[in-house]
Amino acid sequence: MEKSLKIMNFTLYQYKYISKDDSTYLKGLAILIMICLHVFGSRAVNLPAYQQMDDFVFMGRPLSFCLSRFCSICVHIYILLSGYGLFIVYRRKVEKGVGMKNLKRISLLMAKVILVGTIFYPISLFYPDLQWHFSFMECVRMLLGYSGNYEWWFLRPYLIIAALSPFLLKGINKKSVICLTISLLLYFLTKYLIYFHDFHLFVILEQVFILCLPFFLGAIL
Repeated sequence: MEKSLKIMNFTLYQYKYISKDDSTYLKGLAILIMICLHVFGSRAVNLPAYQQMDDFVFMGRPLSFCLSRFCSICVHIYILLSGYGLFIVYRRKVEKGVGMKNLKRISLLMAKVILVGTIFYPISLFYPDLQWHFSFMECVRMLLGYSGNYEWWFLRPYLIIAALSPFLLKGINKKSVICLTISLLLYFLTKYLIYFHDFHLFVILEQVFILCLPFFLGAIL
């Protein structure tokens, strides 16, 4: 039996292993970090309530805003945990000689997204300033983060990575150094072009290139 020690509801195993419970706790932490990002991030700086808040000033910026810049890591944490979990699933499926059932996994995710959208989209119609109009395509665009709810932007690259995960995980399983090197190069090249040259690739490619790195890192943990 594995010896374990409980600290703040986290399980420290004798062997390097993240349990489903640990993964759930870490995803919950990522959600809290995401809330901090959106409450104190760049979009909130100009809000009256934010400006009336007493805060320390660091390099001419509110300290809470500076700290929120680090909170963009929340999506990377989620993708890293997804890479870790999916790689375990992949190895088990390979041993059994069966598929990963990605279509089922993606369908369950979209079912949850549609449930949330079904609750909140009708509420948004009571706010004319948002200028949202009911249509099937508008609902689809909103659910995928293309319009209206931009906070859901990560759904697009995540769905692509999830759909390609059997091929990505097969690559990391056989050629881990090559896959990790390519993902590192794509990550830093994309960041370099964006921040130093204000050059943007096709948006969805940028997002996939940036998020492939934490996905691969999670897979090799």
